[in-house]
Amino acid sequence: MMATDFAKTMARLPDEALFDIAHPDIGEDYAPEAIAAARAEIGRRGISEEEGRQIRYDIFQEREERLPPAEEPLSKAGRIASMAFSICLGPMLFVILMLFFLGYREKALNTAAYMAIGLMGYFCLGIAALTLVWLLS
Repeated sequence: MMATDFAKTMARLPDEALFDIAHPDIGEDYAPEAIAAARAEIGRRGISEEEGRQIRYDIFQEREERLPPAEEPLSKAGRIASMAFSICLGPMLFVILMLFFLGYREKALNTAAYMAIGLMGYFCLGIAALTLVWLLS
């Protein structure tokens, strides 16, 4: 893409999008010409340094809100499901490992704990059923 094409594209973008391109996060891959064109458009619009800081702060806040909270505990539905499906060891261990490796360490630990509680519940039900069968025979 030519530099003039970048300049035309940047002229149509809102301020937030310009700052998003002009100050990319690690891992965002913008062409150097696009970054230069975004910065030139910011200068052409006469956005002050204070306004720029506020826009970058707003972009940062928006990104933070979009990111899933990694240290959030397991929901009530998740706790119930962990106990109910604890008998399915293979799939539950897969879920725990996936949560852990995706960065949800707290949820993985909660899932493992509630899975253990569920297994103890199934064990107690089994013992109660065997006792009942023994008593009735």
